[in-house]
Amino acid sequence: FTGEIAGSMLKDAGAHFVLLGHSERRHLYGETDAFINRKMKKAVEIGLQPILCIGETKAEYEAKETHAVIERQLTEGLKDLQPHQLHRLIVAYEPVWAIGNGHSATPEVAQEAQYFCRQMLARILTDELAQQIVIQYGGSV
Repeated sequence: FTGEIAGSMLKDAGAHFVLLGHSERRHLYGETDAFINRKMKKAVEIGLQPILCIGETKAEYEAKETHAVIERQLTEGLKDLQPHQLHRLIVAYEPVWAIGNGHSATPEVAQEAQYFCRQMLARILTDELAQQIVIQYGGSV
């Protein structure tokens, strides 16, 4: 399972990146945005490059709550972190409804989510940093 190793163990093993907020952890283990925020802070503290996974469930997508979910997950996940701590942040938009079930987001859906993520990052951090952060799509293709 994703996330079953301590950040310090990853660092000791030579890892440079760490996935945080993966849907598996959010849904199977009940990891909240606040808990993911604590993990983000620890990752930055020990020098791991965080990959923050965000994305909505099928019910949230069908209820047209994608933007609200993205806003909450980014705002809470990055809370109290400073722009200089996040210059290496990667955001992975991984719509839960498009993983492992034969469904995939259209390029337009993925692009719209990416655009909204960048707008949110500009509000949370800075415009300049928001333009530098890698936002990748992590659902089925």
